[in-house]
Amino acid sequence: MDALSLSLREIAEQFGLSHQRVHQIVEATGGSRSWRGGQAGYGELLSCSFCGKHQKQVTKLIAGPDACICDSCTGRVHTVLAAVGKTASTPIATIRQVSDDGRDEWCSFCGKRQHQVEAMAAAGDARICNECLGLCDEIISDELA
Repeated sequence: MDALSLSLREIAEQFGLSHQRVHQIVEATGGSRSWRGGQAGYGELLSCSFCGKHQKQVTKLIAGPDACICDSCTGRVHTVLAAVGKTASTPIATIRQVSDDGRDEWCSFCGKRQHQVEAMAAAGDARICNECLGLCDEIISDELA
């Protein structure tokens, strides 16, 4: 079963969040449509928080409550998380792993703290945990298929 066919309760259970928190995340992004493709409201273009490219410059842009990530940057984050000390540069930031010292840093997509997930990457003020990265991978592969 893929993430797009799960109910909000099932998604909450998968990520260890409350059902209410999942609703808050979904509503903060303008409903479930935002998580499925980064559709901006009011004619505004969204930009990837990791590389700065806007949604018309990328194949897929996924919007979360506090950040957006494009399909190219999901690949960069995978590379960074695969090896300790690895970084990836973009036109606007350097993507790096969030260390154990960054316990107070939280994922811009789900709100979990660094110590609540296996791994987290950051670029400037944007952060994404391995769990949300996996969900983004599923959204990208389902929508591009």
